Amino acid sequence: MSNGSMSFNQSTVDPEDVKRHSKLAESWWDLNGPMKLLHAYNSVRQALAELGANMTGIDASEELVEVAKEHTYNNPSIISNNPTYYFTTVEQHSEQFRNHYDAVVASEIIEHVMDKELFVKSCVKTLKPGGIIFITTPSKTRFTQIFSIFFAENILGMIPKGTHQYDKLMTPEQLKLLLNQNNCPVEVTRGITFNPLTSRFSLTDSTRMTFAVKAVKNAN
Repeated sequence: MSNGSMSFNQSTVDPEDVKRHSKLAESWWDLNGPMKLLHAYNSVRQALAELGANMTGIDASEELVEVAKEHTYNNPSIISNNPTYYFTTVEQHSEQFRNHYDAVVASEIIEHVMDKELFVKSCVKTLKPGGIIFITTPSKTRFTQIFSIFFAENILGMIPKGTHQYDKLMTPEQLKLLLNQNNCPVEVTRGITFNPLTSRFSLTDSTRMTFAVKAVKNAN
């Protein structure tokens, strides 16, 4: 990282993971580049700002924050809604923005963090009572280990090698437990599958590959 002042002690952040993703900064918005599958998968991201949402984005990579800002400046449909970006961690952000957001989207993030309990706690802390959190993440299954990690990363090169570590993945039950412990019960759980022939993702009842949860923060 170009800014060495941020401390990752007792943090959700894995410094090696941040370095790995920061190296992809120059090609991040190349729709046919190393992050091609992420673009096909995450249709939210800055598209929320295009739809008029008052959007805030945070990242522990200063390089990726700058990439997001540059993409905003070059896209009139986004910049008109003035999204805000912070180079920070979610636990630091939650101290300043407690009970602040109507919704939090954490898509393909929790599988990269070190302290998942702190991550979920911090995300929920930023939500207003009644606010909604959406989390998507690969499932901790042998199916994911074989197809999404071994084949997709090591054999086919569809995902940059080293992107995922099996030991850092979660099951839907583990994530539900963390959310429930933070006064944010899960209302919906859906699986997500990928069709390699069409390069499209779709919702499914099976959570063996990737899953999404919607949880709502209790008012009390």
